[in-house]
Amino acid sequence: MTDERMTERIPDMLARLTSLEGHTERLERAWQSSVDDIKAIIRSEIRDLKDEQIADLKQTNRDLTDKLSAAFKRIDEVELRQAQWNTGASVINWMIRAGIGAVGLLAGLFGAQHIKP
Repeated sequence: MTDERMTERIPDMLARLTSLEGHTERLERAWQSSVDDIKAIIRSEIRDLKDEQIADLKQTNRDLTDKLSAAFKRIDEVELRQAQWNTGASVINWMIRAGIGAVGLLAGLFGAQHIKP
């Protein structure tokens, strides 16, 4: 009797087994789909972060270029002022030397007139 009951249950067990196999395959496909979705999300986030970082680096590069241009402009202005000051100082230096030379010439002439041979 036991064998007979077991034999009667085999079709029912086979149906359950087929159902479980189908359910297992659906779960495997759902799992694989979820993993693929997670991979796609991670790739998208990485791409977005890279794009954002590249945009930030480009903006920083533009800002630094602007600051560098401003610094070069200031350096050029300082060099121009230095050159102008040097030129002005050279003129003043020349005038002082000419004045000292003129005073020396006058002193020589004055002294020469008072020395009698």
